Amino acid sequence: LTGKDDDAVADGDQTFEVVFLPAVSTDTNYSGLVISRLDAKNLDNDSPGIVTSVSGGLITGEDGTSDTFEVRLKSKPTTGNPVTLQVSTDRPPEGTATPAQLVFNELDWASPRTVVVRGVQDDRVADSDQPYKVLFTASSDDTRYAGMTASVDVLNIDDDRAGISVTSLHTPLVVREDGSTDTFDVALRSKPTGNVTITVSSTDAGEGVVTPT
Repeated sequence: LTGKDDDAVADGDQTFEVVFLPAVSTDTNYSGLVISRLDAKNLDNDSPGIVTSVSGGLITGEDGTSDTFEVRLKSKPTTGNPVTLQVSTDRPPEGTATPAQLVFNELDWASPRTVVVRGVQDDRVADSDQPYKVLFTASSDDTRYAGMTASVDVLNIDDDRAGISVTSLHTPLVVREDGSTDTFDVALRSKPTGNVTITVSSTDAGEGVVTPT
């Protein structure tokens, strides 16, 4: 007895019977003899699932850098019951995923679809590289796929660095003993998570003073 019908559908183990027709023979002892049916079971080698193909780790950047990967189903959905995957991320401020929806049916379930993940610009905070996930949630009248979830890990590279920049129209700064002044600008290079106080002074208050302090 040989198993048949590798249908790619995760439809579970299937039972059937082996049937014997009445025996035919010129021996009247055997002619018309009936053999009882044999119970049999064909074990399913398919299982439902969401398959993601990622080459190395997925990397995006706060500067808008993107990365891609592919998604398909592991088995064929039942006829007339397409599977819809809703695509999102668990941390939208770090990255987005498109398209927002993928639909697979019994004809194209094994055809990979491309998903694009893109880093979000920009929080201006030097908060280091941040992990997030692309999330998949399935809906379908095929009960084996309804409610199924999957996720893919992504790392969003921080493009901000803590620092203090000092700029002036000319170097060195020039002041005069008559009290004339010169100016320079001080700024932070990234957004702080709390107040930053910078104390400013002169190495020789007899020659020049700085305001504000």
